[in-house]
Amino acid sequence: MSFSIGIGDPEESVGVDTTLNILSLTGGEDNGASDAFSTGSISLEISRNLPGNSGVSFGVENLIRFSFSEAGRRGETPTSTYLVGSKRFQLREDPISPFGIAYVTIGLGNGKFRPAEDFEFDNDGSQFNLFSSLAIQILPRVNGIAEWTGQDMTLGLSVVPFRNLPLVITVVGIDLNGNLEEAFGQEGEARFTGSVNYGFFF
Repeated sequence: MSFSIGIGDPEESVGVDTTLNILSLTGGEDNGASDAFSTGSISLEISRNLPGNSGVSFGVENLIRFSFSEAGRRGETPTSTYLVGSKRFQLREDPISPFGIAYVTIGLGNGKFRPAEDFEFDNDGSQFNLFSSLAIQILPRVNGIAEWTGQDMTLGLSVVPFRNLPLVITVVGIDLNGNLEEAFGQEGEARFTGSVNYGFFF
């Protein structure tokens, strides 16, 4: 569960986003997991919009990590530093028509972006690695997403079901190329996740 707040103006100066991540919603010491709401982190990102429908961001995920349980301290998620650029491409004359817009993102990061063979639980890792994503507007308010995370392939679908409501529903298939086994010593099988995001504007 994550709570983010963005301040500043990325058009005139920079935008700053701070995110509080709650990494343990269920579990307990008896089964080797962190107690509920006992483990989390704070992330920071600075971004700037550039000419030509593009932008650049610098961020640190899990800049500050905290845990109130021994299990949480054993399985802390790594700190990841990244620099990323994004650009929007208009593919058709009418941008809101099907397949009218595409978004391309390319970045360089360490931590969670490392190659699978360089993952170690007790080491955040300083090696930098490339990651990228492509999102295409399939229909107005429906985007298809393909992403290379640095060690595996992700495919997803993001939907804004209501035109005037800042609600985003995303479903994703991750580890589609089976690199989980190489990274964590577990059988490499595809996994599926879903998220719901709601934004408040002040």
